[in-house]
Amino acid sequence: MPAAADTRWVAISDDGAQVATLEFAAPVVADARAPAGAPVVVRNRIDGSTTYRVPLCAGCTLTGLLFDADNRAVVLLQQDTRARTTQVIRADGTTSRVLTTIAGYASRPRWSPDGTQLGLLATIRPRKEAGAIQAGEAMTGEIGARIDTQRIAVVASGGGLARLVSRVGDYVYDYDWLPAGDGFVAVSASGNGDDNWWIARLVTMSLADGNVRELFDPRGMQIARPVVRADGRSVAFIGGLMSDLATANGEVWQVPLEGGPAVDLTPGFAGGFTALSRRGSGWVGVAQMDGDAALVPIEPATATAGGPVVPLWRQPVQIGPVAFDAAGQVVAMGVQAFDRAPELLAGALQAPVRLPGDMAPPPPPPAARIRAERVSWRNDGRDLQGWLLWPPASRPVRGLVVDVHGGPAAAWQPEHVAADDLRGRLLDRGLALFLPNPRGSSGRGEAFKRLVVRDVGQGDFGDVMSGLDAMLPRLPPEAARRLGWMGASYGGYLAMWANTRTDRFAAIVAGSGIANWVSYAGQNGINEWLRPYFGATVYEDMAAYRAASPIESIRRARSPTLLYVGERDIETPAAQSLEYWRALRTLGVASTLVVYAGEGHAIQAPQNVADVNRRIVAWFDRHLLAGP
Repeated sequence: MPAAADTRWVAISDDGAQVATLEFAAPVVADARAPAGAPVVVRNRIDGSTTYRVPLCAGCTLTGLLFDADNRAVVLLQQDTRARTTQVIRADGTTSRVLTTIAGYASRPRWSPDGTQLGLLATIRPRKEAGAIQAGEAMTGEIGARIDTQRIAVVASGGGLARLVSRVGDYVYDYDWLPAGDGFVAVSASGNGDDNWWIARLVTMSLADGNVRELFDPRGMQIARPVVRADGRSVAFIGGLMSDLATANGEVWQVPLEGGPAVDLTPGFAGGFTALSRRGSGWVGVAQMDGDAALVPIEPATATAGGPVVPLWRQPVQIGPVAFDAAGQVVAMGVQAFDRAPELLAGALQAPVRLPGDMAPPPPPPAARIRAERVSWRNDGRDLQGWLLWPPASRPVRGLVVDVHGGPAAAWQPEHVAADDLRGRLLDRGLALFLPNPRGSSGRGEAFKRLVVRDVGQGDFGDVMSGLDAMLPRLPPEAARRLGWMGASYGGYLAMWANTRTDRFAAIVAGSGIANWVSYAGQNGINEWLRPYFGATVYEDMAAYRAASPIESIRRARSPTLLYVGERDIETPAAQSLEYWRALRTLGVASTLVVYAGEGHAIQAPQNVADVNRRIVAWFDRHLLAGP
């Protein structure tokens, strides 16, 4: 793929000989959709030569990609968001045929073991796109009277009508086929799918009648990514404390398909797994490890005997889309780093290489424009990690902005900085960027994530501030006095919180934040995530929720604050930003609130992304860089 391209989907044929990707010519910043006509490109994995291309329809989104069971074609899921339909298409470069059309949204295509049936996750006549980060439905009429249900559907390999086969009322988040092709292992919960993932169970589902049998009730732990072992005796999944399905991260567990106790195969792993695939007698996982990305083998026999978990490959990059061949020996994956544009690697797990072939020459090294540095510091006796991005050498350092990630169970990983994206524009203005991974972040093990439980806004905020203090001596004295803070989602909450804890920041930007945990509990659409972090519902321990709420100490706020949020955000509703903004205005603190029409938790429309970035840059220009 072109070195300056963005890749959102990767598939590899079962024999590892072909790679398919969805590509477009320039990165689309913070937008989940490819430009109209972006093609799926199929290449020879060895020499990188293009075999054929399959363009998407104008305005359509790719929601699934895999090779046909015989490796002769690709099967793609093409979603028309406006029409709310999804086509399942088989294309081989010569012909393109619609296998079926779903009257709604579909994703997660999986071939049955014998290749005669294709499984899908399907939502029929949906009221919204699947996932809590998507825009919610209008809050009118009888609330909760009808909810979307994502079910398993199957279609014959030759095409035809898709059949819904999982039970009505059960929301399926992910699945894998059982070895005999007569059912599925699934992560599933009853009721509201956006809300109930945090209490989902691992179950088997019969293809014939949808009958459900429980394999594992995690009881407070979140689970994701089930993958049946090649011998069909057990299933592995990722389990741990997770704040978001989209950033699932934890240890690898195994449970027998015939029933029995679940076993943690990677106890104490100093990182976090994000994806799994079959490999030999076990699995291979994608993992975050203290700021690096890694490919890690998991052998049940070795793991249960207490053997070490040793990566096959590890680098200071971020892995994006990833796929493995049937044997789990060959990988294809998109990677990037702060000073490395997105590119496609493919090959043996131990040494994947940049896919050769008909690609554009690489651009000039971004390192000449920015400098990215891994940094560490200590707080409360713990080693902590983050990143410090320096402006181009041609720009004097004029100040520093703290950029805090969401989650809290997420992490800043190396992400390419383009000249025209938000970070690139801030760096070009002479602002250094400090990206901390405080306690509660992923990629440092389960114990590290759990440090924030019943300590929301306390230890994690202290970790960020101690990290900031460790960075400031490296800045020119005048620059060290010009400080800003920005963050979104949980990072937006900490931005609101910081304003009530200290007056050190000349400007703050809070995207999709939480001002009042008590009112938030009655407004959001994902309430089940609160119990694992607060240890109780708001009605059982209101004091804990109040103690972590910025609104409780809002009279201390002094820093000018820009707030932005999606109108239909169900994760952190717009009412939270409105409550915070109204308090600041009443108290005479400079503030601006922008609510983006029709947007959810993830601001996606390109014009809205551009507007957010423009406003953030202007806010720091005005309140941080223009000061005395």
